[in-house]
Amino acid sequence: MSNPLRRHYTKIYILSALLVLTLIAAMTLGIFYLTRSGGDETDPPSHTTPPESVSQPPPPPTHEYSDVLNANTNRGSLVLVNSDRNFDPATAQNIVSFAGSAGLTLPGYRRYANSSLAAALAALGAEMRAEFPEGRSLHVIRIFSLYIEDPSEERSTGLTVEAEFRDVRTGGQFPVTAIAVREQYQWLLANAHRFGLVQRFPSTHSSITGHNRPGHFRYVGIPHATFMHNNNLVLEQYLYLLETAYNFDNRLSITLAGQRWQVYFVPARAEQTTAIPIPYGAEYVISGNNGGHSQAGFVVTVRVN
Repeated sequence: MSNPLRRHYTKIYILSALLVLTLIAAMTLGIFYLTRSGGDETDPPSHTTPPESVSQPPPPPTHEYSDVLNANTNRGSLVLVNSDRNFDPATAQNIVSFAGSAGLTLPGYRRYANSSLAAALAALGAEMRAEFPEGRSLHVIRIFSLYIEDPSEERSTGLTVEAEFRDVRTGGQFPVTAIAVREQYQWLLANAHRFGLVQRFPSTHSSITGHNRPGHFRYVGIPHATFMHNNNLVLEQYLYLLETAYNFDNRLSITLAGQRWQVYFVPARAEQTTAIPIPYGAEYVISGNNGGHSQAGFVVTVRVN
């Protein structure tokens, strides 16, 4: 083959080789692009089966409701009775005949008291008798004026008690502030709260209560008496604190001797009844406040353990 013809075919071979290399390069780039972009846009969309949903049980209830008549705001151990809040004696609850107990003496005739107060006095008297036996002290506590039907008097609730001391030899009587019974009186002030009792009209708070009656004690219940005693509060102050600072979502916690309570306030609604939230399954007590210090409603006391 002549040189010119040979050179002609050589050029064809080179051009063909370049064309093949170009096609290979283009195919390689195309494959690379398809790999990076996730496939051809014409590919059918992939379908995935969503996982089967598993039904979850509903959460356990946190509270329930107790519907209470608003007329009951004047019932319970925390009703407030003072110059601004009268009390209807007809609504006094669980009034029982009470003649006395070990460690306590009463006048010759019978008196009446709320059953919770009567039980508290029986326990208080027994412990005071053990603390101050007759061989050590000749004085015992004397209880009187437990209950009278006077709307302007707190004693109409059946929740109050007047205390003085009596000499068991002579029958002589001593007010609680007498020097002769100072030790017994101080013990009573330091321990009454353990039985649910508070000094209702101490001299230190007469500007709030309007009275100075050191021998006047009031039954409010152990958790409330404990908090009032520990924080030096009278009933007006305690109710105001509950009415303004504590509710179902923010409860006051009170502890005594390993026992714990939670306390909160629920305002009375404008309707005839008030739905009061209660922790589900809890042991509780509801007391009205007889109008309270700032607003009418209910104090709920929940026993925690």
